[in-house]
Amino acid sequence: YGLFESLFLSQPGADWLGTAFGRLGASAMHAATAGLTSWGLMEWARERRWRRALGMYVVAVLAHATWNSAALTTGYTELLRAAATSPSTGAAVVDVAANLVLVTLSLGAVALLVFWRPSSPVASPPDPLGGVEVGAG
Repeated sequence: YGLFESLFLSQPGADWLGTAFGRLGASAMHAATAGLTSWGLMEWARERRWRRALGMYVVAVLAHATWNSAALTTGYTELLRAAATSPSTGAAVVDVAANLVLVTLSLGAVALLVFWRPSSPVASPPDPLGGVEVGAG
C-alpha cells in the first residue's frame, strides 16, 4: 500500500521533493502501525493475550487518525491561505502545529521500527518427535 500511495499519489511540479519526503514519514507510520497490530495479533494467538492485541490495535488506529488529522489540517490551512486576500497568522500557527505533529509521528514511527524489540521471547516450535532421539540404538 505504501508503495502504491507513494508512486501514484505524489504531486508533480516544483514541490515534488517535499511531497516525496512527506511520503517517507507516511510509509514509516504505516509500517509501524501494521507492525504493532501484527505483534498484538501474534501475542493473542501465541500467549492468549487478547488485551494486548486490542491495545495495540487501538494504539495503531489512534496514531493513524492523528496522522490523518494533521495531514488534513495542513492541507486545509494551505487552501485557506491561498483563498485569503491577506495572510492569516492563525492559519500559519495551525499549519506549523500540524506539521510538527506529522514530523513527531514520523520520527516516532522510525524510532519504533529501528529500536523496539518485543519483551516476550519467541517461543520455539514443539518437538515433533516428543524427545525421542532418531538413530539411537
